[in-house]
Amino acid sequence: MTVGVVIVNYDCAALALDAALSALGDGGPGTSVVIVDNASTDESILFFRSALVSSGDHQPVRLATTPAPAFASLQSVSYNFISEGDHPAQPSAALTILAAQKNRGFAAGSNLGLRFL
Repeated sequence: MTVGVVIVNYDCAALALDAALSALGDGGPGTSVVIVDNASTDESILFFRSALVSSGDHQPVRLATTPAPAFASLQSVSYNFISEGDHPAQPSAALTILAAQKNRGFAAGSNLGLRFL
């Protein structure tokens, strides 16, 4: 079974990356995650680039009151970065960071991610 997950991010890159790694860890083979950055103002794109390129600096946030999710390792995640309207360099990547040109709201961000999937 193939699973596609869309996460819309606005100024909370660490949590969006946690959600993506959790989905990839629990989803199994064939899981694809798209994080749509909805024109964040907090340099979320730089955070994603730094975390993914360094492959290890990001430590997922774990709340003591929740069961431990099966986070995927950053070292094992294939990823790419694209801008709205671009075509991915690596279309089969497990994680895609898609930078929206402007914030059109949550539903539009979701639709952008769904169109990509």
